[in-house]
Amino acid sequence: MAAPLVAGVLTLGSAGAASAATTTELRPVQAFVFFQHGVSFGSGPVEATATVIEAGKVTVTTASKISGAGDMGSSAVGLLPVPVTVVWTNIDNGRSGSAGGISTEPIALTTGAGRVDLTITTDTPNLPGGGRVVVG
Repeated sequence: MAAPLVAGVLTLGSAGAASAATTTELRPVQAFVFFQHGVSFGSGPVEATATVIEAGKVTVTTASKISGAGDMGSSAVGLLPVPVTVVWTNIDNGRSGSAGGISTEPIALTTGAGRVDLTITTDTPNLPGGGRVVVG
């Protein structure tokens, strides 16, 4: 798992002290598209990061790098946004849940403080991605 990266976002905590957001790169989803989303076939990663900006909350941001061929392979299609689902489990407080969205928009999760395991999938055949983040 990648080491946390410090992002350039600051937020004020409950005591009024500024703290830096922490961003973690997650293992990408490897997605495969067959006759879906306007293409005949395609594949590629859906890259993901998790950013803890606020106590007990994490935002998962995904970016599709899937490319493919258009109708019947006649033309190249650019990067495709795809529906994604994030399933999470806080292994310290026992909470769990899931949320969905599109690969071009952030997904906000209220997990509570602790170590949170994230699994990310798409609505296409895929090898799931994800990782573990520490939420303050």
